[in-house]
Amino acid sequence: MLYKWSYYNISESLNGNYVVFNTKTSAVVKMDEGSYLRIQNFLRNKVNNVLLPEELKILIEEGFVVELGTDEFNEVKSRYLSNFYDKNRLNLTILPVEYCNLTCPYFFYI
Repeated sequence: MLYKWSYYNISESLNGNYVVFNTKTSAVVKMDEGSYLRIQNFLRNKVNNVLLPEELKILIEEGFVVELGTDEFNEVKSRYLSNFYDKNRLNLTILPVEYCNLTCPYFFYI
């Protein structure tokens, strides 16, 4: 099976290590540069069998790696729409102004 790096991954190099955050699953991982390069080589099919099955399983479970044909955008869109139309869910957005100190008497009314 072929895999790809998730579109929702953000990678940053930090002191010889890589920190990868997946914005879809909120998973975070810190790895050394060698591990990061092994994953990238595996995904580019330059080197086969460089990842242990347990490593690949964790990367898939946490959302860092997905199957090649996966449409991640539609998955996120579908999850958003199902939550948006869920009648058992209440979403609130509180946007106070910069000088707000949350002391208005009506602020905590439900």
